[in-house]
Amino acid sequence: MDSGKRAARALLQTGDVPSVVIALNDLMAIGAILAFQEAGLRVPDDVAVMGFDDIPEASIVRPALTTIAQDSVEIGRKLAVSLFRRIENPDLPRSWMSGKTELIVRDSA
Repeated sequence: MDSGKRAARALLQTGDVPSVVIALNDLMAIGAILAFQEAGLRVPDDVAVMGFDDIPEASIVRPALTTIAQDSVEIGRKLAVSLFRRIENPDLPRSWMSGKTELIVRDSA
């Protein structure tokens, strides 16, 4: 959360308020919301904020955080299978994985 606050404050110091901030994860997005509110900005009216992960806090913070949910268990399973295959055969080519995501629209964007 602190890194999101710091990043948002750095953006504000440029004097150019962005219309939207998409954070790497929900905790950073929540930190950005807090920094924008401390600066007197209204989320989402002055700046929209979006996160990634859909952690429980995303629905509690005000305004509630718009975020992208992912199936972390499924992603972890796929990564473990890939890791074990790679351990068994280090010469395997790199592979690409994807997982199901869902946009959770709340009040911050």
